[in-house]
Amino acid sequence: MKIKIILICNIILSLISSISNAFVPLFIGKMVDSFNKTSSVLFYVLIIIILICIYLILGRISNKNLKLLLIDGINKLRMKILLKWTSLKVSDYKRKDVFVSFNQLINDDIQNIQQFTIDDFPKIIFQIITFSIALFNLLIISKVLVLILITIYVLYLIPFKSMFKKQFNSQKHLRTINSQIKKFVSEFITNKKQINLLREEKYIFNNMHSLYNQQSKYIELAALYRNNSKLLPRTIDSFGPAIVLFVVGIQVINNNISIGTLISAITYLSLFSAPFKSVMNLLSDLQSANVSLRNIIDFLHYKNIDTNKTIPRFFKSIMINDGYYLISGVSGSGKSTLILNLYFNNNFIIQKNKMIIPQDVFIFPGSVRKNLLREDLSKFNKLISYLPDLNEQIDSFKISTGQKMIINIIRQTKFSANLIFMDEVGANIDFSIKKEIEKFFNEYFKNSTIIEITHNNNRVISHRKINGIFKVGD
Repeated sequence: MKIKIILICNIILSLISSISNAFVPLFIGKMVDSFNKTSSVLFYVLIIIILICIYLILGRISNKNLKLLLIDGINKLRMKILLKWTSLKVSDYKRKDVFVSFNQLINDDIQNIQQFTIDDFPKIIFQIITFSIALFNLLIISKVLVLILITIYVLYLIPFKSMFKKQFNSQKHLRTINSQIKKFVSEFITNKKQINLLREEKYIFNNMHSLYNQQSKYIELAALYRNNSKLLPRTIDSFGPAIVLFVVGIQVINNNISIGTLISAITYLSLFSAPFKSVMNLLSDLQSANVSLRNIIDFLHYKNIDTNKTIPRFFKSIMINDGYYLISGVSGSGKSTLILNLYFNNNFIIQKNKMIIPQDVFIFPGSVRKNLLREDLSKFNKLISYLPDLNEQIDSFKISTGQKMIINIIRQTKFSANLIFMDEVGANIDFSIKKEIEKFFNEYFKNSTIIEITHNNNRVISHRKINGIFKVGD
């Protein structure tokens, strides 16, 4: 509701500002016609100064507020993309094409839309309002003049439609090439060691050379169409005043209108052509934003790969009622992928308060306290006793596997959870740490359902009744 009120207020301010600007040429003409009356000239000068001040002050306020609203809208769009990304199934977000697409959307495409909307959109809105007023006043001065100007625009817009499509296609191809370059570079970085061992530098060079050649081609095409789009504004700037002088000048000679009206008509010409000039000069940004917007819409409508087949029937009938289930299988059989699907997929196990303890633990350089990612540590004192001092600087090489798992558990713990997934939590850790982890789960999650991946029967929760076992790969 607050945003709507702010938007309405800004629209009103924009209207007042634009109307003030649009009436300046009218009073300039009246001022010219009143040169023989000193008092009238000063009166019109005062009005023009007031109108310009209103235009500048209100325009600045509304422009600033409108940009803030647009920034808020862009941020909401960015969050919507992030939420869509987090909602993707594991099998989707591990795909490199989806990842590269997301990476480009959240960076390049959002930036393109932000650049167009924040920098260009408010200016065009002002110009469209002033254009409407200029058109109305020019119609009063000379309908023939307006007909000639509109004819010029229409004649230009006929081939412009084709050029507009070519500009869009060149931007679309350019985006695809940029995406391929990012994907190729990402794969090169990921597989750098293997590529270096295979001595494939020539392969890398040839592929990158080809991609950059294609990129240059579409950059040149986009620049060509952008320059062509500026032809009409340049034409109007060159011949517009001459057309006004010729058409309206005849009426002045015939004493149908005054010199002041002729001056007003020439001044209105700039307001009349301003929105066309801006849109065409900003054609590249407009097309780039258009391509980006379409890709964002496609991503937001992206349908997750159906994971029904990846969820075993065994788990479709699980009754979440203080149960303890095991998943076992040989290495590489898909146990981790299975519980990730179960964790992210609400089609079969609908739980708001899920918790997962993954097998892999990322330790970043810094203190132990910083790695725990949690302020309140009062319920973790016993587990923390197995860690180095909280202020000690650590990395992956300075702590044991068991200590990494304790950090992992402290990070991931959600005390409201009633469904917990554990991925090889007890693997390769000391017996004493394993028993302390079990005590922790028995104390705080004794009534929660636990689904634990175990290898070689190395389970953490050793004293709970097993309600079911599923063997992956059988």
